[in-house]
Amino acid sequence: MITSQTTPKGSKTGINLEFITQSQVKSKKIEQFMRFSKLTSQDWIKRFENAIVESDEEKEYKQSFERFCKNFELIKEKGLGIIMIGNPGTGKTYYTTCILNALISKYLVYKNKFIQFIRRDKKKLIKKWS
Repeated sequence: MITSQTTPKGSKTGINLEFITQSQVKSKKIEQFMRFSKLTSQDWIKRFENAIVESDEEKEYKQSFERFCKNFELIKEKGLGIIMIGNPGTGKTYYTTCILNALISKYLVYKNKFIQFIRRDKKKLIKKWS
């Protein structure tokens, strides 16, 4: 943080300004999004390169998620996304965290459960679909 003063410190007049660099602003926003995503320290190591792929089907999904990250700018422009549905233990949480970790350095993203969006927009959805 860079501080600039227009009068001597302790003076009752003048303006005390603090300048925050763009990288500091981005770091603070990333921290907010990480808290919102409720990530733990263990989530930081969940990355595509650390994935243990156990089947050909999982390999296809992993490659699809990696393409999603690689083409995120175009996907974002088109308003597309991913919904993962599956039994417990199939890797949904792991791969959503991999996606988040792949995108967080370039985009302000967060991890959320679909039900939280439904709860948030429940009144709008009921009105729209009634």
